Amino acid sequence: MKPLSFDWDIFISYAHIDNARFTGVEKGWIDHLHERLGICLAQELGRPPKIWRDPEIGNRTIPGAILIELENTAILLAVISPRYLQSSSCRSELDQFLRLAAENGGLQLDGKHRVFKIRNDSVINPITYKPVAYKLQTSPSQMLLMNENSYNSKRAAFATRPIWVTKYQDGELYAAGEFTNQSKKSDGVETTPTHNYQHNIFRKCTFSTITFARILRSDRI
Repeated sequence: MKPLSFDWDIFISYAHIDNARFTGVEKGWIDHLHERLGICLAQELGRPPKIWRDPEIGNRTIPGAILIELENTAILLAVISPRYLQSSSCRSELDQFLRLAAENGGLQLDGKHRVFKIRNDSVINPITYKPVAYKLQTSPSQMLLMNENSYNSKRAAFATRPIWVTKYQDGELYAAGEFTNQSKKSDGVETTPTHNYQHNIFRKCTFSTITFARILRSDRI
């Protein structure tokens, strides 16, 4: 397969009200995010990252120019806030990126997801008094080491990712599917996007994969 090539490393998707400036302040929160993200990534990559964001358009229908930039972007960084969730143009950027990514190489790049979301701790939900976005973080853990063609690997696809966020209905209780040791391949969390949930009656569930490495002694091999 030909390697994917993109004009931009990152597309920052945000609501313009979240970059509003107080009187006498030169830069908004998004300006600082853009600047500091560029510096940190340059230090990691050894080159200046190519970051795109729109500073002017505001809350209206996405023009064709932005669609072109979305299609030519490796990673979408969505800054979640109350306004972002209310904005049809922000949600459209996210939806369009997901659609374009699915059509052009998929939503994973080098084994990592192409959509990231960050939270602004200065924007607090008035009901829960917590940031409106959230993050999931797991302890470092070795994922599955089995050959991908082995039955052990095929039955344990859930162990290839540290976190799964999926839809589910009552009766879908196990990350690896219902009959793990009797099946030729897994029918668990990695298959839920293909399930036909009638009438959109489903819940969302988060699975976290925790593994334990077993080190064999050389005198017992």
